[in-house]
Amino acid sequence: MLDPRVRTALLEYQQGKRSLEATAQLLADVRRETGCLELHAAPSAGAAERALLARFAELIGGDGGDGSSISAPVV
Repeated sequence: MLDPRVRTALLEYQQGKRSLEATAQLLADVRRETGCLELHAAPSAGAAERALLARFAELIGGDGGDGSSISAPVV
């Protein structure tokens, strides 16, 4: 089950209500708390979504490599 904070943060980021850094930090916090958050770029993901995945990967210590396999799709 997806943590409701993840869904809210992703929607707010896509709507421009939350910054890339704030969103990535929240997602990293959720991953640290739960130990099980993975994000994958959807084929339709744009540059902003890919940048978010890359920053998320940096914050979690590179667990996701280049951000392409960091399981909630980012669309």
